Amino acid sequence: MDFSRKLRNHAAATALNYFAYNFIKIHRTLRMSPAMAAGVTDQLWSVEDLVALWESYERRRAERKHMEIFHTARSSRRNSHIS
Repeated sequence: MDFSRKLRNHAAATALNYFAYNFIKIHRTLRMSPAMAAGVTDQLWSVEDLVALWESYERRRAERKHMEIFHTARSSRRNSHIS
């Protein structure tokens, strides 16, 4: 793993490394990924699977943020009419 100046970037790189180690890589002694051996998943993940999962997460996160902003703006408009 490379050096990172920002803690957030280092944390992301570490998480990616752990994910790849446990879900993507087949281990010689286990003959499967550690996640499969532990029963966490029944399939070997690919990098494409990881990217699709991340994109889905980011999309849901953006939708939640949008709805939060919408509800906050709507709520503040209601409260301004009350005063």
